[in-house]
Amino acid sequence: MSALARYAFTNAKVRAMLSSLFTKPQLNSLVSAKDIDEFLSVAKASTYESIFKKLTPPYEPRVIELGLVRDAIEKHNRILKNLKGPPAEVVFLLLSKYELANLKNLLRIWHTMADGEELNYLYKEKICYDIPISEVLTRKTIEEVILLLDKTPYKDALMNGRTGFKERGSIFYLEIALDIDYYKRLWNKVAALSPMDRGLASRLIGVEVDIKNISWIVRFKQYYKMPLGELVSYIIPGGYQIAEPLIRKVYSSEDIRTVITGLSRKPYQDLTTLVSGAYDKSKMFMLEAMLWQVLLKEAKSALSKFPFTIATVLAYLILYTAEARNIVSLLYSKLYQLEPERISGSLIC
Repeated sequence: MSALARYAFTNAKVRAMLSSLFTKPQLNSLVSAKDIDEFLSVAKASTYESIFKKLTPPYEPRVIELGLVRDAIEKHNRILKNLKGPPAEVVFLLLSKYELANLKNLLRIWHTMADGEELNYLYKEKICYDIPISEVLTRKTIEEVILLLDKTPYKDALMNGRTGFKERGSIFYLEIALDIDYYKRLWNKVAALSPMDRGLASRLIGVEVDIKNISWIVRFKQYYKMPLGELVSYIIPGGYQIAEPLIRKVYSSEDIRTVITGLSRKPYQDLTTLVSGAYDKSKMFMLEAMLWQVLLKEAKSALSKFPFTIATVLAYLILYTAEARNIVSLLYSKLYQLEPERISGSLIC
């Protein structure tokens, strides 16, 4: 099947979906809103009306976060309707990322025995696989939880992470095992794409892997003082520029600024601006924002190329995810009455 035939309907649908993303003036209106009520008035006049009309005093931002998850799932499914074969399998894996995030939240609630309020903000409908939420919460051991997920792709990952979880009592080891397993499965699906699709998808997903690995490396070095031998086992394979040999080389430095400088190779060269002065939590936020800017730039570049490829789909989903993050950031900023100048610096655009 030719690329034109494979993506004709999907491309038209995605282009229409792209047109519904916020324009720069719309985003500026949200930023400049003088208070939460004006912000909501602007937001309700957008394509997110159905989500924001559910938010009433006292404002609970997680209502919007859950609504955006539901919206993202719906958009992935709309795209999937016109895709077949390996491209559909890749997008299905991208959809399952929302299920993965939901599963992590469920595991945190199970582990901490959080109250019922936390349960209100779990997505309880089926996304890709059957996750028996209520049954998970009644289980006493991680092995019992894993048995409930026997018919999902998450079982093996949780088996791999359970030793660290049991030895150290931290859900972190289950979460990172799920992430590594997710990207391994995603790369397997990317490998089955046509040569053109495979090349384009590998770059976009490779950059996504890089920014996740860079964030982890900096966190592990700065806050956990994790030894190199342990760190390497938590690196996601398939990065675009950040691979294990480079990680081993830069991580050996005692100075976090030297580590960041070593990771600042194209297209992440702007990270060098973070090495002046002390490295604190504010710079961690800056790091993540800068990495997202790189991914956004890659997505916009992909949209300017031959349209009948999987890159158009992937680029849209990246832009949509960035917009959803911006919406949440803006909502919290208005609730905490931050100045517009501070808000603008936290946006991904």
